[in-house]
Amino acid sequence: MCKHLFNEQYLNEVLSLKPSGLYLPCMAESRNNIIVRGLSGMLGNLVFKNYNGRTFVSQKANTRKVKRTDKQRKGEFNFANAQRYAGAIVKDEAKKQAVAKTLKKGERVYNTLISEFMRGVVRKFEG
Repeated sequence: MCKHLFNEQYLNEVLSLKPSGLYLPCMAESRNNIIVRGLSGMLGNLVFKNYNGRTFVSQKANTRKVKRTDKQRKGEFNFANAQRYAGAIVKDEAKKQAVAKTLKKGERVYNTLISEFMRGVVRKFEG
């Protein structure tokens, strides 16, 4: 188990490094550090995440050298098409409202359209 306890001095050293000079082999938990408490997002080569009120720091994932299978590339292509489809409908206010009327409380138009597209359902609109 990897245990990094970030104190302010260590954090300042890490943040002053260039992204290429930093290597964190695992996810580190930041405890009792008011600087990064509740911080989320990416800062340089560091990624800050929050889980159940605890802040974790990890290195940015490097996926450049990952070879994707044909099935993965097809899935990425289909998802990109789903995003284009959903985005086009959400931009058209009349179509967006038509979809929203069919949804249950708490469901979002964009997410529903992507889900439907990935399952092969494409809505037809008149006009």
